[in-house]
Amino acid sequence: NQKGIFLLYANNNTITNNVIKFGSGFSGTYGIQLEFGSHNIFSLNTIESYGIGIDTSGGGSALTTNNQITTNTLNANGQGMNLHGSTSNTVVSTNTLDGNSIGINLAVTTNNQINDNSISNSADKGLEIGGPSSQNALYRNNFLLNAKSALDMGTSNLWNSTEAGNYYDNYDVEGDGCLDTDFDNFCDDP
Repeated sequence: NQKGIFLLYANNNTITNNVIKFGSGFSGTYGIQLEFGSHNIFSLNTIESYGIGIDTSGGGSALTTNNQITTNTLNANGQGMNLHGSTSNTVVSTNTLDGNSIGINLAVTTNNQINDNSISNSADKGLEIGGPSSQNALYRNNFLLNAKSALDMGTSNLWNSTEAGNYYDNYDVEGDGCLDTDFDNFCDDP
């Protein structure tokens, strides 16, 4: 299967309770792919062994916006999740991403909310933000046993909320580039 589930110009769909495993190799394969769609819900899906577990993209006047990606399990993929190409106002919450090369990748995105996810054992990075992504809010995520927890090459992304930052298992001193300004063991500024 090059694509387990594919949605094109799709709005107001709920994709839930699917087990999508054993793609035909990493390159060019997708567990769930959404191109140009709004108000879709992806929840309680298990996706393993694809190039990209869940992929959303838009571009030009056809946007991908106001989607929810919640409570999915994404294991052993090239990228657990890839939001790119003008994906905006999407909530990515309470997902478990384990053993992917990159847990979550954001590229050319704005105003997305990434919170309460567990991202572990990523061979490359737990979370990567490429330019020109901006104004994404990332908080209460747990980064555990990743080769590198996170890399932000975008602008004005928020790595904490008024409630909490993110947890990094390899944080030990401010020199690591993480500031715990309220001493709650969560990084408030990467």
